[in-house]
Amino acid sequence: MRDNQRHEQSTVPRLGEESFSIEITVDTDISFHKVLLEAIEEALSSLGEPVEEKIFCTLEKSFGIRRSEIPCRIYDFASALEKIFGLGALQLEISVVKRLHKKGASEFNWVAPQWIVHELTFEEYVNLVKQDFEESKRNL
Repeated sequence: MRDNQRHEQSTVPRLGEESFSIEITVDTDISFHKVLLEAIEEALSSLGEPVEEKIFCTLEKSFGIRRSEIPCRIYDFASALEKIFGLGALQLEISVVKRLHKKGASEFNWVAPQWIVHELTFEEYVNLVKQDFEESKRNL
């Protein structure tokens, strides 16, 4: 887990004392993963707590996807949702996307003519949000 972390070191000199350093560890992946997992949990909980738990149980037993692994396995998660819910999976994906926006994870604007329809998969959209989230975090 330590390999995924970015380290920043800052040296602060004090008058009359030797300088010292402080190490700050920031893991941008975990932060985004937490936001994404919360959005997914909220979207599924809108179906009711028993249904949410049944979905997570089915994901783990039938598809080998643990709750904590979902942010790293978005493609597998989306495929499993489609197998479970068919076309209804799109509604859940939209619900997750809306919750990501509410959490302030990212916001995208379409910069092409309206007549051009660009179809993003759920996985592509989440990856774009993740990139934007990490970029925003780096700029802070």
